[in-house]
This record gives sequence, structure tokens and C-alpha cells, in this order.
Amino acid sequence: MNGDVVFDPQVLVRVSSLVHADRSFVSVNTSTVSDEEVKYTVDAEGFIASLSKTVAGGLGEAVGINYISSADKAAVVRHLHRCADQDYFERGLELAIEHDGIRIEPVDISDLYAVEVDFAEDLERANLHV
Repeated sequence: MNGDVVFDPQVLVRVSSLVHADRSFVSVNTSTVSDEEVKYTVDAEGFIASLSKTVAGGLGEAVGINYISSADKAAVVRHLHRCADQDYFERGLELAIEHDGIRIEPVDISDLYAVEVDFAEDLERANLHV
């Protein structure tokens, strides 16, 4: 999890079955996203295809609440080492998808709050929910 995300505890309830099944996922919000957000697309089977701030035609925002399965961990770590210092960790996920074919499910949490706290206004919004 990203340490700057304040979120509804029900998010953890929603994803618990995937964690227990040891299946990789990225929590997403399908509302409108800005250029600054990490966006995603899916493949024909509904798994994450691309994941970055530069995704064109993104379906929504990856909110920073993720799980990588034990089967996918080595590939993700290997690709994280390939990333440039300025890359976000999602680049490692994207490379593992592209080169190792790992499958990451998007989990829609649009109906629950999740606020990434980057600015004072974000903190104010987050404080309304806690």
C-alpha cells in the first residue's frame, strides 16, 4: 500500500478473498482521473494491461492499494530492479505484465473513499472521512 492513501476500511474487506486466494490485484477508482494520476487499461480478459501516469484512454485511477501474489513476486521484484530511479513502482508491474505475463486483476473500489494525500486540500478531504 502507498503510505499516503487514506481509505475506507471496507476496501480491505472487499479484497480479502483475493489476498486469501493469493491473487494479484490493483485497487482502482473508475471515476474521472487527472493527468497526474496513475491510470490503467485492461486486456480482453479484464486483467491490467497498462499502468502508468502516461496511459492513454485510462479506465480510471490505480489508488495505491495493491497485492502481489507469491507466484508473481519474483517477476515483479526482478522488473523493479530494471526501473529507473524516477519511475513509479507501477512501472515494475507493467514490465512484469509485458515480459512475464503476470495477471493482475483490477478491483473496483469506486463506491468507497480513497484519498491520496499529496496536498493540504487532500488532507482536508481525507479528514472528512476519518
